[in-house]
Amino acid sequence: MLVRYLIHPQSLDNLSLSQSACALDDDARARAEALANSGLLDGTSYIFSSSHAMTRQTASIIGDRLSILPSIDADMDESDNLVTGALPQFGLVGRLKRLFSAYEDQGAAPGEDAMDAQDRIAAAYLSAMERVLTSGMRGDVLMVGHGRVGALLFCYLAGQGIGAEFTPPPAGYYFTYDWGARKMLHGWQAMEEA
Repeated sequence: MLVRYLIHPQSLDNLSLSQSACALDDDARARAEALANSGLLDGTSYIFSSSHAMTRQTASIIGDRLSILPSIDADMDESDNLVTGALPQFGLVGRLKRLFSAYEDQGAAPGEDAMDAQDRIAAAYLSAMERVLTSGMRGDVLMVGHGRVGALLFCYLAGQGIGAEFTPPPAGYYFTYDWGARKMLHGWQAMEEA
């Protein structure tokens, strides 16, 4: 069984907005539809999504094509404190790097630190896989979420420590993990390479 984690597609111009308030732009919708029609996900039987709007929309576009009702899990959400709480001068790259910092100055980085976020995300992943196992393990799994959540899950699944070198690529990338062999099949790839 393959587990894919997809960072929802979105133009970089819209990524600076609150994750919970955004909707997919036309380009992102077209990218999600192209992925759904590419054949890559045809063996998918389960779709799990965070509760934020762009991930739910992406999961719905793919789920409609595959006749799968996505399961929404707020434990897969990006921490809003980390997404919207960053100072504007840090920019996207700065916000990504801050996720992987030790958060020594808690006044500058309120909310979840990277280890707590990874624990929450790993628990959500294990819970999702338990649901798959109890339903009979038919088909592959797609998880749709955010880049930093995916990077923390990638580190967890690959047995790597959390570090800035695992900062995820922009929106619209995915990785594939072989659940049976317990190994990463490939790192981040653009969804257009499917």
